[in-house]
Amino acid sequence: MLGAPTPAEIGTRAEEDASALRLASGVVNTLFEEEGGDGSFREHMFFLKSRERLRDKFLYCSRLAFTPTEEDHSVLHLPAFLAPLRYPFHAIRVAGKYGLASLRSGL
Repeated sequence: MLGAPTPAEIGTRAEEDASALRLASGVVNTLFEEEGGDGSFREHMFFLKSRERLRDKFLYCSRLAFTPTEEDHSVLHLPAFLAPLRYPFHAIRVAGKYGLASLRSGL
């Protein structure tokens, strides 16, 4: 895309990998378009699709679903002894934010 030289072996392997071609095509198609909707959902779908093994996909999804983020900390102010409640709060917040409709449209 930028004209940088690529070692022949890497170029050949990439051209033979259908998953890599789909991911690259998706990147090229969205690189210069104006972002509409929730760009973070699109990013998460890209990173999920880039995982090769089912185990890695599961770990990525579980980390997204159950690990509290900075947004959770800013929305839900809790005393230290109630901090474990951020985990279920995060799962509920993410389910509400992305929901089944968003998941279906991304797949």
